[in-house]
Amino acid sequence: MNGATAQTDDAFGAVEDRDCEAVWLSSDRSVAVGPHCVPGPAAGEVRVAVRWAGVGDSDLHALRTGEWVRNFPAVLGHEVYGDIDAVGAGVRMAVGTPVVLDSRVPCLDCDACRRDPNTCANPALLGETRHGGFAAYCNVPAWLVHVVPEDLDGSVAVLAEPLAAALHALSHVESPPRHTAIIGHGPMGALIHIELRQAGCAVDVAEPAPIRAALAESLQGVVVSRADLLTEGGHDLVVDAAGSEGSLSDAIRAAAVGATILVVARDERPIQIVPMQIAEKRLRIVGVNGFADELPEAIARLAAAPQRYRAVVTDSAGIEQLPARLVRLLDTPDAVKLLVHMGPTAS
Repeated sequence: MNGATAQTDDAFGAVEDRDCEAVWLSSDRSVAVGPHCVPGPAAGEVRVAVRWAGVGDSDLHALRTGEWVRNFPAVLGHEVYGDIDAVGAGVRMAVGTPVVLDSRVPCLDCDACRRDPNTCANPALLGETRHGGFAAYCNVPAWLVHVVPEDLDGSVAVLAEPLAAALHALSHVESPPRHTAIIGHGPMGALIHIELRQAGCAVDVAEPAPIRAALAESLQGVVVSRADLLTEGGHDLVVDAAGSEGSLSDAIRAAAVGATILVVARDERPIQIVPMQIAEKRLRIVGVNGFADELPEAIARLAAAPQRYRAVVTDSAGIEQLPARLVRLLDTPDAVKLLVHMGPTAS
C-alpha cells in the first residue's frame, strides 16, 4: 500500500498509481482510516476520483455482520460520485468527466455475463467484491460509469444509485396508490416518499427517530406511530423500509384489502405472520432488491429537480470522521442520508 509505480499502456502512456487514504473494514468488523494505493486502471476500466460517497444500508449491514464482503480488508462504499481520473486501454472517455457509478459488479463467470455483464446472475456490490468509494480513488469496469450533467451538484448526483433502487421498488406497484404507509424513513423510505408525493399520493410515516420523522413532515407526510397505522389499516400500498422487529407483520395489518406490500428492508430475524390475514385481505407481498435499468432515469430526475431530493442528505463527514460516524449509525439513526466528502475539491 505504499510507493507509486507506473502502468504503461501503448495507447495511453504511463498511468501512475494514486496514493490516498481509505476507510478499511477488517475481518473483525473494525473500521479505521489507512493508506491505500490505487493502481492505474486495467484495460476496460476507469479510475474515478471520488468526490462524494453515500453511506447505504448495505454498507451498514456489512459493518454489522461482515456478510457479503468477499475479501478483507475491504474499502466499502457503493454510492459514488466523482470524475474520471484515468482510463485503461480500450476506454474512450475524457478525463475530468463527472460520473456516478452503477453499484452492481458482475461476476464475469456466468452464462448471463458472457452474453451481457449487465444481466449477471450473481452480482456483488462495489465495495464488497472490489474496493469501493470510501477512498479518494477507485477503479471500476467502464460499463459501470454513467456520465452526469456538469451543472448537477455532486452532493445531489450521488443519490442516483439509491434513487434508482427506489424507482425500481415502485415499478412493482401495479396501479397508482391513493394512500401509502411507509414504515421506516431512512434513505430508501424518504426517496420512495418523495416519488409518491410527486404522484399525488397521501403518505403516512411511522418513524421514531426525530431527524427522520422531521424530514417526513417536511415532505408533507403525516407522522404517526406504528400503533396508529394498525388502527387505521386502510393503506393500498405499504412499504416496509424499516426491517425492524415486527415491521412486516405490522405492514400486513396496516394494509387494506387488495393492497400491495413492498419489502425493501433487509432483516434476517424470523418473524411470525398470520397467513389468514394475507389470504383474507388478498394481499400482494413483493420483495425488492437493488435496481434494473433505472439509473439513467434517476440521473435525469435529479438533474431536472435537484432541490426536490436535496433534503434527504442530512449530514456529511470527512474521511477521517467516517469510522466513528459509521459505528454511531449502527446504534443511533441520527441521519437520513450521510455523505462522505473527499476533501476541499468536493463539489
